Amino acid sequence: MKWDESYNTNVLVIDNDHKKLFELANKLEVLSEDEVPKAHLINNQIERLLDYTVYHFDREKGLMTKHDIAPLNQHIDDHDEFVGVAKEAYANWKRRGDVEDLKSLVRYLWNWLVEHIMESDMELAERLLLVDGINET
Repeated sequence: MKWDESYNTNVLVIDNDHKKLFELANKLEVLSEDEVPKAHLINNQIERLLDYTVYHFDREKGLMTKHDIAPLNQHIDDHDEFVGVAKEAYANWKRRGDVEDLKSLVRYLWNWLVEHIMESDMELAERLLLVDGINET
């Protein structure tokens, strides 16, 4: 899936993270489409994707906490649910080695990521953009 400008929240740090997540997810999708999937490459890519996802979620949580953005709990719960489902799908892939488990993970990832950006993250961004200097490094 390609990054689309409509996914921009206009909070630079969040947009840069989202673009990195798209890059990592695209690499996973390419690996999942190999005629003979290479488990070690796929596992490495899933782990990189999950690690970066947790890093990104922690960054968003930090921004919400620092700038007293509510509703913090629902956004965090959404993140936790995503990580739980993704880790379960990864465990299924590792246990069974079934390409359908992998493709299911990729579909879930794309659906969740785009929906979350367009709804929850856009709402968060609206609030963050009210903070003076939010896009200054």
